[in-house]
Amino acid sequence: MLEQIEEVSIDLWLPYKNLVKELMPSAEVVADRFHVMKQINQELDEQRRAEKRAVEAQKNKKQKAEKEAKLEV
Repeated sequence: MLEQIEEVSIDLWLPYKNLVKELMPSAEVVADRFHVMKQINQELDEQRRAEKRAVEAQKNKKQKAEKEAKLEV
């Protein structure tokens, strides 16, 4: 019966993937949509936060330089 399964949707955790390949070698393994979207959103959020930190650091550096320039006058 397992040999008749053509496609399996999983979260791509390696133990699941290995088990599917062991029990259903002819089945194609497909990543499920929920976990794919979750991973994409996590990575986008990580990049957004990194960009925000970089912009804030640059802004703080500029403000500090402006403050020091005013003190010199």
